[in-house]
Amino acid sequence: MGKVEGLATPHKPSYFDYTTKISERKVESLIENPDLITYDSFPDVMPYPYDEIMREFAKAFGVSPAVPISAFLTAIGAAAGKRWTLEVKTNKRIHPNIWTILIGQSGTGKSPATKSILEGLFELEKENYKRYKRELNEYSRQAAENKKNGFIAEPPVYRQLIVEDTTIEALSIALQGNENGILLYTDELASFLLGMDKYKQKESGTKEKLLSAYDGGAWKINRITRETIFIPNALVSIFGTIQPEVLKKAFSEEDFYNGFLQRFCFFFTPDNDLPVLTDATISIENRKKIKELYERLINNTISITIQMTDMARSVYVDWYSKLSEEKDKGFSLSFLAKLDIQVLKLALIFTILEDKKVVDELNIKRAIVVGEYLKRTHLKVVNTLNFDETTREIAKAILALQEKNGSNIVLTQDLQNYLSETGLFIKPVELGRILRSKLKLQTATRTQNKRGVFITQEDKTRLKTLFLKTSGNLANF
Repeated sequence: MGKVEGLATPHKPSYFDYTTKISERKVESLIENPDLITYDSFPDVMPYPYDEIMREFAKAFGVSPAVPISAFLTAIGAAAGKRWTLEVKTNKRIHPNIWTILIGQSGTGKSPATKSILEGLFELEKENYKRYKRELNEYSRQAAENKKNGFIAEPPVYRQLIVEDTTIEALSIALQGNENGILLYTDELASFLLGMDKYKQKESGTKEKLLSAYDGGAWKINRITRETIFIPNALVSIFGTIQPEVLKKAFSEEDFYNGFLQRFCFFFTPDNDLPVLTDATISIENRKKIKELYERLINNTISITIQMTDMARSVYVDWYSKLSEEKDKGFSLSFLAKLDIQVLKLALIFTILEDKKVVDELNIKRAIVVGEYLKRTHLKVVNTLNFDETTREIAKAILALQEKNGSNIVLTQDLQNYLSETGLFIKPVELGRILRSKLKLQTATRTQNKRGVFITQEDKTRLKTLFLKTSGNLANF
């Protein structure tokens, strides 16, 4: 029997080749026919044997494969963490952490299925905690003797893998103990997102901290009574579930404008009344296989940097070169920029699953297919949120006045008059807030003591993309 090196399970070469070819044909078919991809059905692109394992989990809980897959891909990225890096080019290095939200009605079985997928990770978390408590007890036992001998021992560190419903400071402490990265898991993500502002720091709030931890940026918390927490390269993965009807409560317009929303990968469950009742179970072997995979990734202490093959790079560059055209289909430029990163992160995760040393053509194509799925789920979410129409109308009025006057400066008074003619009456203070905070426009130098905003070509393009086309092209959803 042949053996595939590394994390992959041993297979007979002929059978392995057969399943690989089937997978290739499925991926190629979706690359050639992206219209087959819909927001409520995750594309069949998982590599063998994890495609079969995910179907087994889905069948056992009577749910869509999107449910276990959403949790599994996030968990793999979190377990691999900063030690795995995809070097796209010298100044573009990608880690496999992703932020995932599974959207589905209450009672559709999403929570039991995702918790089952993460079970192996929680077991490893418990083992880490027990080890830490033993080490802490030993440290406490020897503390008096060490002090007597003038020896200062370092206290043990709790290496957390998962944090749940946390505060910004608790998350910071967890990141200190696990430099490879943390999985932030919450079954009801809306509650966590809504509670973020309760823990707002002077320097920046929780969302701003999380934004830096998406790309492995610096994380600093100044504390009055204790030492400052500083993590040079903080990395956070996020997984949570949410109900469609509370999406609008969980995300604000500001989350859309500052790029917070665009960093999430949205997965949808079909709108079934109840999960399918089934006698199917998950084999002990597959549960063990998932846990062992988590364990191998978590216990890896070697930094691994991989690159794309020439063919994979060619496929990626071709896809990337066409990405800017998508802004004409209702996508904001900020979403497209994050979609590029998400596709690269997913390509790295697929490569980790197959324990390969490079990102090959098949895995970059798998990631691109999932990227097409994420386009559809993103538009579905934006349509569901239906951001403030007042802001949209103001943006439309600015563009109309800018074109009518042929000037880069739009006067606030002219804007108010234009809006009143359309039936929209808005106070000057509120209008100024929207222009600055929501539309991110620069105040122009006063002209004859009249206020106004300066419109660059970039602003014009951005406003068109964000506010004139976001609501279009949603009929397919």
